[in-house]
Amino acid sequence: MRRDIQLNERAYSSKEIDKLTEQQNTNYETLLQLEKQKSEFLQKEIQNMREEQKNEWLSQNDFNKRL
Repeated sequence: MRRDIQLNERAYSSKEIDKLTEQQNTNYETLLQLEKQKSEFLQKEIQNMREEQKNEWLSQNDFNKRL
């Protein structure tokens, strides 16, 4: 009888470990997706800043040519 209880405890622990592992994997995937979104957003922001700077330079260059 005691052996049966020990086997059930081990099975329960294994199920709990599997559940926690699944939760960790889900959390990891969620965090990974968030980081990808942040990275994409920052890449777009950098590109926009470069475009703005390029336009500023062109405007300044045009202004200097007029002088």
